[in-house]
Order: sequence, then C-alpha cells, then structure tokens
Amino acid sequence: MYININFGGFYGSVHESSINYVIENEHEYYFNEYENRDKLKKYLENNSLEFWDLYDYKNIYIDYSKFWIDTFKEWLSSEFDLNISLDFVELSSPKYYNYSTDVIIGKSNLKKHEIKSILHNDTLNMDFDLLDMFENRVSEVTTSVSGYVAFYDYDNVINMVDKDNKIVYFECLFDVLIDIFNNDFLPFDNVNEQLYSFVAIDRNKHNYNV
Repeated sequence: MYININFGGFYGSVHESSINYVIENEHEYYFNEYENRDKLKKYLENNSLEFWDLYDYKNIYIDYSKFWIDTFKEWLSSEFDLNISLDFVELSSPKYYNYSTDVIIGKSNLKKHEIKSILHNDTLNMDFDLLDMFENRVSEVTTSVSGYVAFYDYDNVINMVDKDNKIVYFECLFDVLIDIFNNDFLPFDNVNEQLYSFVAIDRNKHNYNV
C-alpha cells in the first residue's frame, strides 16, 4: 500500500537546517583550509558560480529521505519493538512551496496488530497519550474548516471501511509518530555524520582539483 509520509519536507524545516549546517561547515573548510582553495575560487569565478551551485540538492534530498526512512524504522523498532514494512518509493516535491512541501511516497504493509501495539503501548517512557494524539489527528483530517473541505468521515477512517480510508488511517498514525520522532528522538549527531557522506562535493566533477 502506497502512503504519503509527511516527514516535514525541506523548506524551512529541521531537515533543511541539518543539511545547511553541513554545507556551511564545508564552505568554511573550502574557503579557509582547503589546499586548493585559490583554484576553487578561480573555478567559481570563471564559471560564474556560487559555492552552493556545486551541490546537487535534488540528489541530496533523495539520499536524505532514504536515510530518514531507515532512521525512523530503527526508532520504531527500538521504541515499539516493531520491524514494520516501510520502504522509500520516491520523493515528491512541489513546484512552489507556498502551500505545500516535500512528501516521501512510501510503501507499507502495516498490520492491524502492529497498529494496536503502537497505539496501546503503555510501557513507553513518553509524556503523552498516543491514542489521544492519533484520534485528534483523524478528527483534524475529517473536519471541514474555513479553507479546507474534508473528504473523509471520522468513523469510516477509524474503522478502515475501505482501502482509501485505510490509507488515511495509516497516514494519520504516521503523522503523529513522525511529529514525535522529529521533535524528540531524531539523533542529530548521527544525522550530521551521515549527511557528510552524501553532501560532500564530488571534486572529480570539477577542474579546480587538478
């Protein structure tokens, strides 16, 4: 089953901040310590480029999204003792970020007993009620307000009466878990360490490293 994973996107998010932190550190290195920094500066000048133009942000975002999925699954395993099926399919990015942001399209086959294990797990060291948070999220999605028309009914979603309502149910559950994960559990030291591995500039693509 394919679902939208609202991990927070890259515009003005904690994920964008993590990537920018690594790139800023690289900028400091390349302009102050890099042995070929004069060649780099000349290369940028000759090609009318800014330092940031050396980065392939599209691939960085895709690599980060795959890493985020893996880290999220590890957290679910450690906190809920669940090894769920959740795979990265693609990263969907809007043309403009005025009203929406990036979403990971994932594939999951979450079982009902796994849902119960998550929502009714009272052994976790957490200061919040997951079931209450989940029901509030479903209520938000199924309630029309000014500027938003709900297409789904609360009871139909809660009872997963068909495939479409089941998808909404799963997405609401993941929304709650992701909010907790991003705010309280995302291991930023590990994130930054991993980011260096796929953010680093490929100097072999450019002439300034000769």
